[in-house]
Amino acid sequence: MKQFLVCTIALVVVNVLQAQVDFNNYQSLRSQGAVPADFSTATQQKIQQADKERLDDLSPKKRELFVEQVNYTIDGLLKSGLVTFGDPVSLYLQRIGDRLVANDESLKGKLRFYTFNTNEANAFSTDQGMVFVTTGLIAQLTNEAQLAFVLAHEIIHYKEKHVLDLFDYTTTSSGLTYNEKVRFFSKYSRDNEFEADLNGVKL
Repeated sequence: MKQFLVCTIALVVVNVLQAQVDFNNYQSLRSQGAVPADFSTATQQKIQQADKERLDDLSPKKRELFVEQVNYTIDGLLKSGLVTFGDPVSLYLQRIGDRLVANDESLKGKLRFYTFNTNEANAFSTDQGMVFVTTGLIAQLTNEAQLAFVLAHEIIHYKEKHVLDLFDYTTTSSGLTYNEKVRFFSKYSRDNEFEADLNGVKL
């Protein structure tokens, strides 16, 4: 019995030491690989190439203003150093997102998933087809099903063009911090949120 107890204690000590070594070798998320077009394309070029057909619900004047302001706001976030690409978490998000839209030809290959490195617990999608998930939110999830639901919810926001309801905010968002912008980019109406929840669960 004494030998068994000594062996058990030894195993616990070894496990603790190994965990400590892993913790000491922790590295923060860093972008890796080829730089995606979302990061490298000039903002003016994005504005010219914007899919205006998705914005039919806005008048031509509002459409131009919306496209310009949204692209400048999102590009500011992409170039802030807080968003990573090609890292293990972003690649994992992309794999799950691709699985979620695998049976929807209208969405296949159109969505890009990125990690937003902030303690804020949030996720949001953009009209350009980008989905951002914060490390603060990921830290609170306990399984892949929960993460899949979060992504499905954001995919529905994109698919149903809910971002157009944020027109007033996106055209007057200058001067806000990145975290404040993220909060407002995910501030939809109750009807939009209910639709994203309902169809997200189905997805």
